[in-house]
Amino acid sequence: MKVPAAVWFVFIPALVAGLTPVLTSFFPPATVWWSAALIAVGGAIVAAVAAWKESQTKPTAPTLPDGVQPAAAPMPAQGKSFVRRWLVG
Repeated sequence: MKVPAAVWFVFIPALVAGLTPVLTSFFPPATVWWSAALIAVGGAIVAAVAAWKESQTKPTAPTLPDGVQPAAAPMPAQGKSFVRRWLVG
């Protein structure tokens, strides 16, 4: 099941809000700014790896039923760019 990209715009701020108090309980409050940065960088890395993994999979051509001929000049499929998959999903 593919999660809509808009879900991450809700999930990531909630994750930051939930993990910041946990991180500040382990580390001094003077360094609170980096906890949000750490979560944001981690989320960006996970999103980049997911987009890269998705770009590595080659879509297989659908098998045609018996008696059906392929199109004479099929249009090339327009794939999403890596940056678009990374930022939007």
